[in-house]
Amino acid sequence: MSILTLAELKTEVSKSFASRSDIDSRLNNVIDLAQLRIARIHDFDELRQSATVSTVVTGSAINDKTITFPALTDSRIRKVYSMRLLDSSGIVMARKLKKVLARNWDQQIPEPEFFARGPCTHYTVYENNKFELWRVPDAVYTISIRVSRWPKQAADTGDGNVLDLENVDDLVINLAISYLYHSLGRTDKGRQFFAIYRGLAVEALIEDDTDYDEQMAGISRDNIGGTRGYDDPFVRSIAGDLYF
Repeated sequence: MSILTLAELKTEVSKSFASRSDIDSRLNNVIDLAQLRIARIHDFDELRQSATVSTVVTGSAINDKTITFPALTDSRIRKVYSMRLLDSSGIVMARKLKKVLARNWDQQIPEPEFFARGPCTHYTVYENNKFELWRVPDAVYTISIRVSRWPKQAADTGDGNVLDLENVDDLVINLAISYLYHSLGRTDKGRQFFAIYRGLAVEALIEDDTDYDEQMAGISRDNIGGTRGYDDPFVRSIAGDLYF
């Protein structure tokens, strides 16, 4: 989240124009455009969400084939990282669902509800937060969904609240000022503030990409303590008393 509230961000932008009142009605839109442009160049951690959805089984396979991402408020999905089928009953092994592009889906499975129901194996996205499943669920399963989203609009955030983007207040301010100057015909000042924004953006992206836990999962003699091998997903094969 931002350090400054939306009202404070608008004040900082307005001060660069000597608090002229004719830009006041535009500040929400300008800040929205600034944070959208910043979010477009990088997939920020704070814009990632996860949720679980339970499938339903009714008399209508047409309705049961569709699930909706439930935890998205005042925003839109940017990309889907993964969908996993979970089953607490232990009848079906948990699995990652495979994504199919809508055009290929319509060619290969034009009417999913026509076929027999079963555990889900594939999905497609045909609306921003709605997913169509194949096979149509034959029981109540839990679907775990990981997504990234676009920032909430300033109007939905409210003046007293903060923006979604974390620690990029200075980027939002300078990019918003640059946009306003360009729109007012002061391209010289617009370029000046855009140069400031661009330098700050480089720093912000380097900071966001820094991960101090950089050791990725791997199996060797030194890090297999406590595993039995055959039930460990990171062990690919067992030879004698060695795990690989």
